[in-house]
Amino acid sequence: MRELGFSVMWLKLNQEQYTTFRFPRKDKDWEVGEIVRVVFHPRSKDRKVLGTAQIMGKQPRTLAPYSPAPVTPEEALEDGFESLMIMRNWMRKRYGNLKACNPMNKLTILWVSRDTYCFQCGVRTHGMKFCEKHSQVALEDDCAPD
Repeated sequence: MRELGFSVMWLKLNQEQYTTFRFPRKDKDWEVGEIVRVVFHPRSKDRKVLGTAQIMGKQPRTLAPYSPAPVTPEEALEDGFESLMIMRNWMRKRYGNLKACNPMNKLTILWVSRDTYCFQCGVRTHGMKFCEKHSQVALEDDCAPD
């Protein structure tokens, strides 16, 4: 099973279905119907398997504004960015100017099974979006891992 990695614990990961933008893979590109393991910090000692998901859709996109299939401002917001400009800047900073303009895939992902972690500190939360420390009703001073 291939891995779909995230370096940021985006709030969209708490939704049953979400979208993410990925550059085509050199070995074998993402396919509709494929089951993937979703991982936070995939190449790190802090690696966390968030669960398994299925790729439900795949659409070509690019950050170039005058291309046949540009990323829309609505898609950038859906993806967790405050605006399309912020998304473009984030992609350029992360991948460089040349790669950021390359074609990419907009993948629609549906969770098959998942575990939940606090979006602030990464502690397992057993179904809640945030741990007690980072919730609206903070009951403890520290996040205690399992």
